[in-house]
Amino acid sequence: MAGLHVSNVELKDMRMGASNKPGLLVKSHSEDHTPGQHPYARDDSEWQGKNHKDLLSIVKEVKPHVLIGTSTKTKTFTEQVVREMAQHVDKPIIIPLSNPTRLHEADPKDIYEWTEGRALIATGSPFRPWRTRGKSTKSPSATTAALFRASASAWCYRAAGSSPKRSSSSR
Repeated sequence: MAGLHVSNVELKDMRMGASNKPGLLVKSHSEDHTPGQHPYARDDSEWQGKNHKDLLSIVKEVKPHVLIGTSTKTKTFTEQVVREMAQHVDKPIIIPLSNPTRLHEADPKDIYEWTEGRALIATGSPFRPWRTRGKSTKSPSATTAALFRASASAWCYRAAGSSPKRSSSSR
């Protein structure tokens, strides 16, 4: 998201957390961050006395609406993590993007089952369809180009305090 400027919403005010393999990005560990991660590092004071190394603890504290996996840390989105998230969000958005499939953060079939079909799921790798409720189900593949454009748009709309309006020509 380099180059994206959010004018009237500060990252620190948004209910978000970014993590890497060692845990939540906090400023005291900035030497371990990539340049693109620096803007998302949280102040250590916000996490004083709280576990910021464990994804389940982070999800309990932040209560995110979206989990995007790019870590290649296999099975990071555990049943406990996904169920915890689903307690706080009607339609959790869970996107395990890591490639190849053997490095994915969670299997879409599992996510579907753990959220009782409520999650919006997209994957970065192709997965085999599975059967649920007597029909074949398949998770959509999220190309990074489409995902990043959508993410940038969402940030801009959030920063502006509005949502996209459909023009009469798009109906």
